[in-house]
Amino acid sequence: MERFPSELNELLGDAYRSAGRMDEEFLVEAELSDISVSELHILRAIGVENGGSTISGLAARLELTLPTITVAVNKLQQKGYVKKVKSESDKRSVTVSLSHQGKKTYSAYRKWRERMLESINDGLNDTDRQMLARAIHAFNRSLRRVMDESKQKLLSKKARREAERDEARDSAALSSDKDE
Repeated sequence: MERFPSELNELLGDAYRSAGRMDEEFLVEAELSDISVSELHILRAIGVENGGSTISGLAARLELTLPTITVAVNKLQQKGYVKKVKSESDKRSVTVSLSHQGKKTYSAYRKWRERMLESINDGLNDTDRQMLARAIHAFNRSLRRVMDESKQKLLSKKARREAERDEARDSAALSSDKDE
């Protein structure tokens, strides 16, 4: 069991690189030299939301910062893949949807990905499919748990720093009051 974390790290790295190469292959096959894999993932996230998505919703879904997603969406808009529409009720809110070109690209990508996944599926027997699905579910649960624990530690650390800062400020204020 001691080798497992190292082996898991290698397996995940290989899977990540392979998935990235798959997406790069799609861009080459579709002759889409004007967008990156990251931009393709943003198009997919918008495409999944049929009616479009807000910038903040996209940032949350993709776990990117608001400035990062804003810059990426602006580039995709300049390239003609997305449209932005300001909300009538809240002028700060912007809905992003796929343009005609974006819809064509997303549709082609979705179909291409389905073919790739079908090909992977065809290489597995029923037992392997079930084991793989269970393993991925277990991995995702464990990863979420670890990430939640990490987030709680960070929040606790931040709260301690803020409490220490408040305490130092209060001590300084008390010292100043005594000096007067």
